[in-house]
Amino acid sequence: MKWSLIAVLAVLGVLLAATAVGALLPREHRSVRRAEFHQDQRAIWNTLADFTLLPSWMPGVSRATRVQLPGASEHWTLSTSDGDMTIEIIEADVPRRLVTRIVDAGGPFGGTWTYDITPVEGATRVTITEDGWISNPMYRFLARYVFGTTRALDGALRGLGDYFGETVLPAAG
Repeated sequence: MKWSLIAVLAVLGVLLAATAVGALLPREHRSVRRAEFHQDQRAIWNTLADFTLLPSWMPGVSRATRVQLPGASEHWTLSTSDGDMTIEIIEADVPRRLVTRIVDAGGPFGGTWTYDITPVEGATRVTITEDGWISNPMYRFLARYVFGTTRALDGALRGLGDYFGETVLPAAG
């Protein structure tokens, strides 16, 4: 009984300390990752801009449904392993740049993903910039010290590579 109580108190102490450290971390972050693909710029653009294709290459996305919300922007609800989220397209500069933003209010995280699609010698470079925020201090701690803020970006770039039958190595942007 005594050891059980000590173990429970130790776990609570670790959780409290992680939450306290997370509360001291900035809510906002910027993460940038890039990869090169042996596809032309238009093929990359067509895949990124066609949200009905997201479940075929974006890890964790099982469905993408266009929804009609107030305003002129195009909105999509993504069914993910973490639940549904709605995004909007806030910039589309064909075939160079696509910017999306999570529009769900009160969620645990949010922000924008900017896809820059640049021809380079013999390839096309895709750079994804996440300007995000994480509301929960414990999740901020985990994102910073356990799984990192680039995990989703790396997964997206690898998934896009798999979609095109390529093995890509995401790198710092």
